[in-house]
Formats: sequence, structure tokens, C-alpha cells
Amino acid sequence: MLENGYKFVKWHVEGLDPQQMSLQDILTFRTQVANALFLPPEYVIICGIQPSTSIVIVFMMPEVYVNILQEQLEAKETFPTFQGLGVDIVDIDGTLYRLQGILYP
Repeated sequence: MLENGYKFVKWHVEGLDPQQMSLQDILTFRTQVANALFLPPEYVIICGIQPSTSIVIVFMMPEVYVNILQEQLEAKETFPTFQGLGVDIVDIDGTLYRLQGILYP
């Protein structure tokens, strides 16, 4: 956790071409993630984008919401909204949670 009460969450999005993504695409992705977590989008801060054959988008989010998300992931709950966005892995504090095709750790 950061001193400001936020934590980093990495979202691996399969099949997106980083060369084709616009700022608006990233802002839309942020809004959809925030809405799925019942979190105001302005509390989801874009911290980084790591391009490769797919893309990793790094957000800073309030720790309380990240903890709830992590509990849900550990309970193996499904996230059709995230899967619909192409998210296949969520990385919280180095723990990888796979959303598509492969079982959770």
C-alpha cells in the first residue's frame, strides 16, 4: 500500500494492439473497471501502460476497493465485465489472478 491509501493493480488485456489504442480507449477502460467495482472513475488513477503483443494497464486504486476485489478473486467469483473487456490477468501485489481459460492460483 502506498502512503496515500492507494494500491497498484495491473490489468493484462489480451488481444489489444497498443499501437491502435487511443487515450479515449484507455479512459473508457478505466471507467468500465471503475463502474464494475462501484468506484467513481476519478478514484482510478492511470499510472502506466506496458505495451507488448497485448497490453498491461496499471491503475492506482483505493486500497479498500482493491482488498474487496482481491477477496472476490480469491473466492473465484466471475467477472464477465472484465472478461468482456479482454482482461485475462489481474495482478495485485504480485499475485496473478487469471480470469479466462486458466484456473486461479
